[in-house]
Amino acid sequence: MAKPFGQVVLDRDDLRQFNRAIRNAADTGLPKRMGQANKKVGAKFISEWLDPKPAPAAVGEGGGAAVRPSASKREVLLRVGGKHRAAHSPQMQWGKRVVRPFSRAPKRPYIRGSVDRHEREIRDFWLEAVAEAMAPAFHDT
Repeated sequence: MAKPFGQVVLDRDDLRQFNRAIRNAADTGLPKRMGQANKKVGAKFISEWLDPKPAPAAVGEGGGAAVRPSASKREVLLRVGGKHRAAHSPQMQWGKRVVRPFSRAPKRPYIRGSVDRHEREIRDFWLEAVAEAMAPAFHDT
């Protein structure tokens, strides 16, 4: 069982040291478990805290694209939409470069707004997930 961290404040240098320690850990499974923990945080964010939920009927307005969790060992990622639409987007050939006349993706302020509204819950859940991922690396007495 993971033990809670309590109130934790990380600045940029602490986060760099934390990521360096994960990379250099003797437990070779730790980076993979960290990635899985980060993906779990993204999945919980999408299922519980993302508001409004994506509506498939609103794809053209930017609010209907599917949001799915993804992660690396260092960060939680949310992927929006899919690469399969890139082949159908309008492009112009200009010399050797392909130029897009329109912006690549619509702005999605509802994602950032949801993060701002639920920052404390996200942080607490992330700390629990990290503690759970790191638990096998430590001897529990």
